[in-house]
Amino acid sequence: MGEFTNCPIWNTEASVLEEYRGRDGVGVDSPRAGGRYFISGSAASMLRGAEDEIRVKVTHEIVGHNILSSTPEIMTTTINGLADVRGARPQDRANRLLNYLVRETKHLGQSLDRFSEADVRSKDNVTVFGSRAGSRSWPLFAWSDSTHEEEIVFLLEMLAERGAVRLSKQSPIPDVVVLPKGYDLVGSSQGENQFDQTFVAMWFDSSMSDAYEHGIEAAIRECGYRPLRIDQKEHINKIDDEIIAEIRRSRFLVADFTSDKGSPRGGVYFEAGFALALDKPVIWCCRSDLIEYVHFDTRQFNHIVWSEPADLKEKLKNRIGAILGRGPFRQT
Repeated sequence: MGEFTNCPIWNTEASVLEEYRGRDGVGVDSPRAGGRYFISGSAASMLRGAEDEIRVKVTHEIVGHNILSSTPEIMTTTINGLADVRGARPQDRANRLLNYLVRETKHLGQSLDRFSEADVRSKDNVTVFGSRAGSRSWPLFAWSDSTHEEEIVFLLEMLAERGAVRLSKQSPIPDVVVLPKGYDLVGSSQGENQFDQTFVAMWFDSSMSDAYEHGIEAAIRECGYRPLRIDQKEHINKIDDEIIAEIRRSRFLVADFTSDKGSPRGGVYFEAGFALALDKPVIWCCRSDLIEYVHFDTRQFNHIVWSEPADLKEKLKNRIGAILGRGPFRQT
């Protein structure tokens, strides 16, 4: 059995991820935080005095990555980037909760129960921020952005009113059976990119770090979507297969063609073309001093021409809002 520790976000039981030993931080698998993640020492210190609101936002980020079999790295920049983002609407939270319930259902008609039963070794871990729910309920909290069992019950009742689940009266969290309507809703929401991932194709050179963190990533998050860069996803598959799979999962693609002069971003052209073939929106970008090097075949598209990260962020936010509107996480 592996080593156990406390989740740096929620102070609940988690298992240690051995592959992160030796780094400044800790890697854990925490049911309460939504799965696997690495958090830097400075980010963990920042969260010790944080409000539940920011813990929920970080947890949502972790759930989203784990859905895609990716282990996120939580840094202080991650937390700062989430600070100005508003939480999801109740209907979006209910949809995510339903998705979890469908994933956990092993056979049709199965009753998912004992969410209130404590199965932890430490008595202290049974009480989580005033909750009477046991550790079996922790993924419900994580997937639904909840901090109290009353929120989970409310969201489950929303799903029951929609005919997605059947509830039996248990306390504090009822037993749940997913009904046929629930499977239909999950199937349709997945087809609509429920988790609102955005694929980012760009030059991964260190000179682009500020443009990504303070321009592209900041704009995408503030518009309510989740950016994914393939170089930041852990995997053991062929890189081309991963790129194709993640573009298919994405709501839209941001393609930035900034590069060394005379060295066009061939991979970015591939990714943009594949997204167009899937009829997904592509937002084209390039730094102002390199726009003349964009290939003739794609120069016809309306590129965001930017000069610095703040300029890129503002222009990209406006373009995303105009083309796609806001995602489930909206800027305050």
